[in-house]
Formats: sequence, C-alpha cells, structure tokens
Amino acid sequence: MANSKYAYVRNFELPDPLLPGTFLVFRLDGHSFHRFSDAHEFAKPNDVRALQLMDHAARDTMELYPDIVLAFGDFLLKKSTSIYNRRQSKIVSTLTSQFTSSYVFYWPRYFPNTPLQYPPSFDGRIVLYPTEKVVTDYFAWRQADTHINNLYNTTFWALVQQGGQTPAEAHATLRGTFSKDKNEILFSRFNINYNTIDSRFRKGSILVREEVDDDVLPLDVKIQASGEHVPQHSGSPSRAKSPRSGAIDAPGTSVPAPVLVSSDPSNMTKETIDFVDHDLVPKSLVSHEPYSASVVSSGHQSNDQPISTSNPDNSESNESSIPVPTSEVHNQEPTQTITRSTTTQPTQKGKSKSKAKSKSKSKVTRIVLLHCDIIHEEFWSNRPELLSD
Repeated sequence: MANSKYAYVRNFELPDPLLPGTFLVFRLDGHSFHRFSDAHEFAKPNDVRALQLMDHAARDTMELYPDIVLAFGDFLLKKSTSIYNRRQSKIVSTLTSQFTSSYVFYWPRYFPNTPLQYPPSFDGRIVLYPTEKVVTDYFAWRQADTHINNLYNTTFWALVQQGGQTPAEAHATLRGTFSKDKNEILFSRFNINYNTIDSRFRKGSILVREEVDDDVLPLDVKIQASGEHVPQHSGSPSRAKSPRSGAIDAPGTSVPAPVLVSSDPSNMTKETIDFVDHDLVPKSLVSHEPYSASVVSSGHQSNDQPISTSNPDNSESNESSIPVPTSEVHNQEPTQTITRSTTTQPTQKGKSKSKAKSKSKSKVTRIVLLHCDIIHEEFWSNRPELLSD
C-alpha cells in the first residue's frame, strides 16, 4: 500500500487474533431459515435434499481448508491451526462466504425443479475451547439438541399431517411432554417406531477427516474408467468398466452418485467416496443414497492463504493431481481430485538416495460422512487424530 499522508487511516483497523493453544469451533447458522424453508417448500419434518446440500457445502469447505478436521453443524479446527494468522474476522468471513457460495452453487443439483426465490444467508462466529474434554462435551451437547429437536418435529408433523391437527393444536398436545411421551404418541397413534427412523435425521451428519497411506487405496480401485483417458501409474492397469461420466458438472444437474455404506454394532452408518470397485464389494453393502464424500490432499496452511486441492504452481511441493470420476446411477457427480503429497523422511548419512526414496510415504486425506453417536466417548477414542496436532 502506498506510503502517503493518508496511511494513518490504517491505525483504525484493530488486530483481532484468537488466543493461541485453543481449539477453534466455527459455528454456522442459517439466517431466517424457517422462512427460507417455507418459501422453498421443504418436506416436513426433514427434507433429505436440503440435508444433502448442507453436507455437500460442508464437504467443500473442508476440502479447501485442511485444518478443519470435523464438521457437525459446526466446524472443528485443529488446536495448532494458524489459518489466516488466527485472525477472527478473516476466518469467520471467509468460511461463511465459502459455505454460502457452495450452498447456492449446488442448489440446482439437489432442487432441480425449485428455483431459488431469494438468496439464502448464513451467519458465523468463532468460539474458543481450551481442552479436549470441553470440545467433546460441546459436540455431545449439539447432538443431544439434534435428537430433542428432531423428536419434537417428527411428532409435531405426524400430528399435523396424519392426525389432522392444526399447528396450534399440535403444539398444545406436545406442551409439557417428555421424550417417552412423544415416542408413545408416535407408536400408539401412528405406528412409528422412532428408533427405526433414518439415523441421518436422529443423529445428524458428521464429516470427519481421515488420513490414510496412499497404498491402502490402490490406484486401479480409486480410478474407475469413465470412457475418457485418465492417467495410470505403471503396474496399475485400468479395468474394463461400463462408461461413466467424469466431467465437471454445472448447476442444474441432479444428485450425486451412490456410496459405500457399512454399519457396526453401535448403529453407525458410514459413507465414503465411491471410488470402491463394486465388483470387489458385497452387494449388500452398496447403498443408493445420493451422497459421496471426497478424497483430498493433506497439507499445512500458509499464514494467509488456504491450501487448494490442486496446486500446479507450487514448485516446492512434489504433488500430482489425478482426476477421479465417480460413478453414476441417475445423474452426474463432478470429477473428484486426489492430490498426493510425497514427503521424504530424514535419512542417515551414508544412505543412498534410492534408499531414501524407498522410505518416502504418500498420504491422502479422506473426508468421510457418518451418521453415528458423537455423544459417546468411543467416537473420539477411536479417532484420536481429531483432537491431536
């Protein structure tokens, strides 16, 4: 900036650094979304399309900012993050803008027959938490709130849509009731077992970042033939597949491709990117739920710029970006990108370069969508990397 007599005005811009050594939770809320959902005729009590669109926008935000390790309505950033030099206004404004723009951009895919009546808006804020215990309690509180709200809404709309009550009458019926009372109303009057309702509605959507060795995911499994030429590593011949589109989609195409779903005894539903060869997976595990997570690069943030999933201009990194076309059932899913960051480990003196290269390990970061109990300690103990640096 020019050093002129007017430069003194910069003194009015106050620094707003966030306290170091604390976890950052970026809280994001839809602004006046009751009105927005009514104007766009969201299905009640839950609209799967709207929830999948939220998941997609959250995933896009996590892909662009590798220091975000978890999203559950809100975003958890690593304790050691130095994103934008931990400037509060910069982080809040940028993450809010990124999520909002993704939500608007992908709206036509999930609501192809419902044009936006007016632009949606979101507000954000940063809350600092000092310890791991406080962080886990925070997300437990958020999931408990999800359960309470969804049980109320499910019962309320059953009374209105199936019971013939007016909204005012339904609110009066539920006034002063507890969870057991609402469950009894659902089961005795409408034959609805709340525990069998989709876990997406009961537990919410959780996006977590997992780092895995690149050799865990063979290239010929990750990259499925799409009728277009895709780069192949030596020793990994492509397999013959049915033609699939891997082109980048434009707004107006519909929902994404199916995903691999698996369940464990804790009633957890796990969705991962559809790079898995379905010929190698039992058909009983293949879901047709239209959502897929992504595999993106792991990396460290610079002080003022986010890390992109592909960085062809970074001469200091040894990365290769490979387009990964996902599969299709009804409509197209945009080409995903796996960026491999190769890091050479320090070697002892006297070792040859060839031996040093053999010790190099390539890592990929996988963003996985879960519908499970974040409220229990097992969720965190099974994923210690979420709270470690």
